[in-house]
This record gives sequence, structure tokens and C-alpha cells, in this order.
Amino acid sequence: MLSRRISHLRNHTAARSLAASIGELDASLLSAAELKLTLTWAGRILEADDRHGSIAELVVQGDEVRWPSISGLLELASYGMLAHRQLAHDGGAGNGCPLCEQSIAMWHTALVDPITRAQQTTAVEMHDRQRRHFRRDLSSYRKR
Repeated sequence: MLSRRISHLRNHTAARSLAASIGELDASLLSAAELKLTLTWAGRILEADDRHGSIAELVVQGDEVRWPSISGLLELASYGMLAHRQLAHDGGAGNGCPLCEQSIAMWHTALVDPITRAQQTTAVEMHDRQRRHFRRDLSSYRKR
């Protein structure tokens, strides 16, 4: 989970939701000043929720998607890209190949930086690691 302040828009959305929920219970109990407090309450709720997600290494809390799963997916995608290029294009990128274009696009997403930062590595180092794995696997396969 990225460490960042709760955005103004996210806080107001949560406050509106909280105010609506409270309003459904008993609209006559809330004054205008009390409605303003929902911003504070919503901010505290979201901060606690983010702290929980950060401690549990959750990316998407509702579905319990964790950073290690996303990281593993990126490692597997890197390996798959290398395997595809080797087997389909003799080691290079295929011109106009949809799979190659998707692989290239993957490396230009905002997801790569938090993963490499968490692993204390770079995208180039990750790619090199997968290249070593692929070469080892390919040589082992050819020996059969």
C-alpha cells in the first residue's frame, strides 16, 4: 500500500457516505455543525483503514490483494515476455505483435515502481533475473 495522505475528494466522498448513513438513521439528530464533523470522522476511518491495509500489505483491501501477489505476477509476466520473445521472435520483439505490445505497455505502468521499490531492485535487475531463469530453463529443456 502506498503511503500517502487521504485525498480531499476521497475524504469528502467518505464523509458524504457517512452523513447519508447517519441521516438514514435519524436526520433530525444532526445539526449543520455535526454534519461538518463527518469530514473528521471519515478521515479518521479512512486513515485507520489505510493503516490496516498497509500493515497487511494489501493493495485492494476489499478483495485482499496483497503486494507479494502483485509482485509475483510481475515476475511471471517478465519471464513470460522473455519466453515469448525467444520462442516466437528469436529473442527480439515482434513488430506489430499484440503480445509484445502488451508486454512493453506493462513495463510502463505505475505498478512497476512500487513493486521494484518494495523489492529494493530495479526493473532492469528484475528483467535480468528472469532472463537468467529463462536461459537456465531453456537449456534444461533442450537437454531432454
